[in-house]
Amino acid sequence: TLEELQGREPEPKPWYRARVMVVGSEIDDPEFTKMLEMCGAYVCADRYCFGTLPGREEIELREGETPLHAIARHSVFFANWDDFLREYFLTAGKANEKLVSGKVQKVRNEITLKETEKLIESFRNYAPTLYKVLTDADSAVKAVQDFKVGEDTLNVFTIRSSAQEKDAAKDKLIQTCVRICKEINTTNHLAVWRRYLRTVWLHN
Repeated sequence: TLEELQGREPEPKPWYRARVMVVGSEIDDPEFTKMLEMCGAYVCADRYCFGTLPGREEIELREGETPLHAIARHSVFFANWDDFLREYFLTAGKANEKLVSGKVQKVRNEITLKETEKLIESFRNYAPTLYKVLTDADSAVKAVQDFKVGEDTLNVFTIRSSAQEKDAAKDKLIQTCVRICKEINTTNHLAVWRRYLRTVWLHN
């Protein structure tokens, strides 16, 4: 909230002045990296013959495709959740907050005039995997609106991967999507969302 922001202690300044990526030919002397960091740089990535990022893997450029789209396609897997996520993205404000993060609501019994708590039919309560994807900034799988696929756009779940981790990333995306489908299909509280699962498919 605004009050919390006004009273929040500022985060300590990092030890580095800039994040850099080192690119070039062979560097077999770790002292070179240490020297850069002693000057105030943080070497967060390197791309040379035996660096942490692959530099010679072929990226296929398809007909009518821009180089940027080719690079994105090369490192991103996505699952088509177009119908489901379209409905989700249409919710906003309090309705979205209740749908995603709602916990309980008070219900008044008109006969006894007593109030009881009832679980809200939310993703948080009945589809925890989906809740995590939509709310956890550290989630590897992300919900993306209007993801461009050729000339079209889709609402998708995506995961990024390096060349070395493609299989693991694909498996993680599949497992996440399967868990979400199971959670929605095994509760009557989210039955209205089942109809939107019919178009789900994986692509890269």
